[in-house]
Parts: sequence; C-alpha cells; structure tokens
Amino acid sequence: GIAPPEWPGKDNPARLKLKASKIKGVKTDGTDDVQLWLTVCDASGKAVSSTPTVDLKVISGPGEFPTGRSIRFEEGSDIRIMDGQAAISFRSYYAGKTVIEASADGLEKSRIEIEFVGDNVYREGVTPIVSYRPYVRFVREQGMSELQTFGRNNPVFASSSKEGHAPGMAADGNPDTYWEAVGSDVTPYWILDTEKRLILKEIRLCVPFEKCGGYTIEVSDDKKNWRTLCNSSQVNRNKDIHWFTFENSNDRGRFVRILFTDTKAFLSEFLVKGYVCE
Repeated sequence: GIAPPEWPGKDNPARLKLKASKIKGVKTDGTDDVQLWLTVCDASGKAVSSTPTVDLKVISGPGEFPTGRSIRFEEGSDIRIMDGQAAISFRSYYAGKTVIEASADGLEKSRIEIEFVGDNVYREGVTPIVSYRPYVRFVREQGMSELQTFGRNNPVFASSSKEGHAPGMAADGNPDTYWEAVGSDVTPYWILDTEKRLILKEIRLCVPFEKCGGYTIEVSDDKKNWRTLCNSSQVNRNKDIHWFTFENSNDRGRFVRILFTDTKAFLSEFLVKGYVCE
C-alpha cells in the first residue's frame, strides 16, 4: 500500500516555501488561474504546523490576488493559515513575467516567478495596476436575497481582438482600457461567462456609438443556443453608458453575449447583476 503523507511536525519554523500549479504559459483570458500553495518549514525544509501571519505580494510584473496586489494569511481569520499551510488563486489579464514573494516576521522569504501569455503585454509603469481590495466578511440577514455582480474576475471570450486590446480589458474595472475587434472580423462578438446560472436583473456597459455600430445582447445556458435580451435601439445614442434592467424572472442564463451588427466593435466596460439560481 501507499503510506499516508507525513503530518507536519512541531519543530521551530525557519522558512517559507511557495509553490504554484503552473509557472509557464499561463493564459490571460480569465480561464487559467494559478493556484499558489504556501508551506511553513523548518531549517531543513520539512513542513511544520506553525501558523505565523504571512503576506504574499507581487514584487514585479502583472497579476492580482482576490484582494489586489497582495494578500495576508492569519490564524483565525477568513483568509486562514492552518497547520502551516495556506492556498490562494492568482490571475493576470496581461502577459509577462510575475514575481511573487511570501514573507513573515523572522522567517526566510520565498519567491516564485510565473510567466503569463496573451495578446496584451504588461509594461512596468505604463500598464494600470489594480488597487488593494480589502476583504469584508459577508453576513447574510434573515430572509435576505443577495444580488451579485459579475464581469470583473470572470472569464471572457471574443471573436477577435486588436493587439493591445484583449477581451479581458472590457471587464477589468478600468474605463480607460477597452476591447476592440479587428477590422476584418465580419461578425464581432464578446462573451462573459458568469460561471453560474443567474436570474438577470441588470446589465451595464460602456459602448461609445462613434466607435461602433449597433448591437444585440443575448443570454445562453450552454454558449450554443442564444436568446435575445435587449439591443442598442433601446438606449440613448448620445450617452456612452448603457443600462438595461430586467423584471422577468425568465431572463436567466450563464453566458452573456454582445453581438455587434457591423465590423466596428468596441467595448470599454461590461458588468452583469443577478441572483444565483439555487
């Protein structure tokens, strides 16, 4: 038989060890998150069950944790380190090499380098970086329904994209970046995968009409069969921000697609609000 893994000992902690599920060729389209594992070790590299406060932070390059460019693990918190172990996901919407460092008071630090690949290349000092997003514990009130927002940190896809304007730039929370289809794309589209089946309540997008033609917004459960929700004829063409609301509980689905009616396709921001179907 196979012997069970050895349980972490209680020797003196001396160093940190950081590992990743993948360090080469990680995609930047939101579908290829890296899983990071942190282990507290003694001087020989053996895992120990000590639970110090540990910070992970991006030293250089693109990418973000759920809380931004850094995240802290603490014993007893929701972002927990337990028995000398912790784990978190990490993603980037820009291509480039990222250096991540794990540090704790009195312990030897650990670093790891991850290479992301994609159309939009990260440029130090030029590419906008995410701000810190502090974690706030959610407490559900009795009988309360939770309206959730989707777009940022969800996978996105497109029929094509110009260099420097990848699909993820339409859902990165930065209104100054945008996705744009190539001019030869005769049926341009952009798709958001909410990763859950939703009862849709609201869609907001930024689409300047001088940079694109009309569009239709559709929803699907399987990314094959699409149902029309709304279109650009329902909004004020003099405004860049378009806002649609839905009262029908049958407006449901997982994938939301914006299908452009001509070859000019431009999208700065896109978000969806809805209730997760139980």
